[in-house]
Amino acid sequence: MPLAGLGYICFKRRYGFREIGFRTDNLKSALIWNLVFCAAGGIGVYIIYHAGIMRPEIRNYLPHVYLFYIFFLSPVQEIFFRGILFAELNRAGIHSTNLFLLVSTFSFCFLHIIYRHPLILIITFIGGLAWGTIFIKRPNIWAVSLSHSLLGALAMGFHLI
Repeated sequence: MPLAGLGYICFKRRYGFREIGFRTDNLKSALIWNLVFCAAGGIGVYIIYHAGIMRPEIRNYLPHVYLFYIFFLSPVQEIFFRGILFAELNRAGIHSTNLFLLVSTFSFCFLHIIYRHPLILIITFIGGLAWGTIFIKRPNIWAVSLSHSLLGALAMGFHLI
C-alpha cells in the first residue's frame, strides 16, 4: 500500500525520476559519501551492541524479512523522506537547505518512534542528518537507499531493531 501511495503522489504531481533523485550522473560520488557514512554508522552499531548500551531484543528475522527491508522498506523511506520531500519543498519555492534538512530529519526520526527506545531516535536523527546532508550535496536515491538498507540490516542482525 505505501508503494501505491508513493506512486500515486509521483503520478499526480508529475515528478520526473531525476527530480526525486533517480540519477546516474552523480552515482559514483554519492555512493562514496554514503558508503563512508555507512562504514562509520556500522562501527557505531557495532560499538553500541558490544558495549551493551542497548539491550538487544532477540528476534530471529527470516531471510525474507531482510529482503523486504533492503529492497522495499528502506528505498520507500528514502524516496519519501529525501526524494519527494525535497522535490515538494523546491516546487513550493522553498530552497533553504537548512529547512529541508530539519523537516527531513525530524520526520524521518519520528517515524522510528515505533521502536519505543530513545537511543533509536537519537541514532535515526543522526542518520537523517547525515543522509539529508549527503542528499543535498549529491541527490541520489540509489546511493542513500543502499546506505540506509545496509545500516538497517546490520542493526537488525545485531538485534537492535
